[in-house]
Amino acid sequence: MHTGAAGARESDELFGVSAASSRDVWAAGVTLPPGGPARTLVERWQGRTWRTIPSPDRPAGASFLNAVVALSAADAWAVGLSRSPGGPARTLVLHWNGRRWAITASPDAGPGDNSLVSVAAASARDVWAVGYRAAGGVYRSLVEHWDGRRWTVVRLPRLGGPGNGLNAVGATASGAVWAVGGSARARGPSQPLVLRLDGPSWSTVPAPVSLHSATLSGVTAWGRGAAWVVGAIRSSGGDRAFSLLTDGRNWRVVPIDVVAALSVDLNAIWAAGPDDAWAVGSSFDGLWYSRLMAVAGLPGRELWAVGSASRGAGPQRVLILHRCASLPS
Repeated sequence: MHTGAAGARESDELFGVSAASSRDVWAAGVTLPPGGPARTLVERWQGRTWRTIPSPDRPAGASFLNAVVALSAADAWAVGLSRSPGGPARTLVLHWNGRRWAITASPDAGPGDNSLVSVAAASARDVWAVGYRAAGGVYRSLVEHWDGRRWTVVRLPRLGGPGNGLNAVGATASGAVWAVGGSARARGPSQPLVLRLDGPSWSTVPAPVSLHSATLSGVTAWGRGAAWVVGAIRSSGGDRAFSLLTDGRNWRVVPIDVVAALSVDLNAIWAAGPDDAWAVGSSFDGLWYSRLMAVAGLPGRELWAVGSASRGAGPQRVLILHRCASLPS
């Protein structure tokens, strides 16, 4: 386990993690200095220790990173948002070329807020980022694509309800891509939102009808279209976490037996296959509140999970967990 420096006045939080190899792991998030604007935070593991790697910010206002994906030692992407004083949020995309991180031009869908919250890659020329945009007083889903030359906003099918947004995206080397989130309805509770890339275009995929008042927070894909998804059902009696497994055609709701110390909200999931999945969330031990926001793995069951931890009203400290491949399940 790795945590940020004790006694630090600034808050540091990690929201994304990705492993190109066991000796090349990236984590991305935000630094919140006292009295200053938010700054991007990028850390790297190369087999011995975690190091903070310089990362750029937009020149005015705050900059945040929400997710990262690493394809190789010389190719990684991080996505998030920036906001100038008094202005709307703008998409923010950073690229690592093996020597440094640099801001890459990324489009915005309209003049309102635009934010990217998750990123996944099928290949170096097939990278997907998802999030949300403000339009007409409500939020709408946002999908952007890198084709090896530039980022573009991708057209989505008509999505029902007055508002919707995407929380996570997962992609495989075969080109299968899933995106998940939630959609509001004019009347009644929110509903889970699932999108899948079918050839050149996206389509909506019906989630199991038993999932009412549910939002999906994480997705991981493998093979030619299989995926695990995690989310939570909201109710007056409290939130209840659940997971979904699909082979690309049929869904199966898989209950989650959450231990007493763990929040019922699970934030992310990683899986090597239908029988090897790991999900992370939040916990409180009576003293520390720990929030894991992302998890990534490698063949052989080596895992990394990142987030933050805080004590009382104190600042957030970076939290990184590592599960070695040699440990038993």
